[in-house]
Amino acid sequence: MLTRLWTTEFDVDRRSELERFANEISRPMFEQMAGFLGYIYAVSDAIWLTQTFWESEADIEACEKSPVYLAVVDQLMSTGLVVGNQSTAIYQVAGSALPDV
Repeated sequence: MLTRLWTTEFDVDRRSELERFANEISRPMFEQMAGFLGYIYAVSDAIWLTQTFWESEADIEACEKSPVYLAVVDQLMSTGLVVGNQSTAIYQVAGSALPDV
């Protein structure tokens, strides 16, 4: 299993809008992607983290090239919610124990 971490700065005054976008637009988009296993959204001050879990690197690459994914990214960027620096990293999951939330 792999995890993909996308970290960005965001407009803290619009946090509720970003949470709504993540839950109502991003999550359903990810859920239709092959190999998608789950997600975590996390926030600290003006930093937003989207952590997704995948079966393979090929699944991540296919998602990132998908017209549906690219349209959601364009839609998010056009909102002005995301500001400043962004980064993406992929890691092999070495272990986990998460509660149901």
